[in-house]
Amino acid sequence: MLSKEWVAQVELGVLITFLSLPQGGNDLKRIRFSREMFNKWQAQRWWAENFEKVMKLYNVQQFNQESVPLQNLEYPKIG
Repeated sequence: MLSKEWVAQVELGVLITFLSLPQGGNDLKRIRFSREMFNKWQAQRWWAENFEKVMKLYNVQQFNQESVPLQNLEYPKIG
């Protein structure tokens, strides 16, 4: 069974792409921040402050104890 990809706007200017896992829960694929609302440092700070909340709220399955690397954060122009 293929994983279904879906996007949630977690907050204005923050879009997260998830994969629905066949065994239940979700996997985090990508985080995108609006360049108009976040610079690189603001985006990193937002993620550091909201990581645990996002993981719990969106039932993200953690396959290891490492957090999602910051290099997976993207800063496209949204809106």
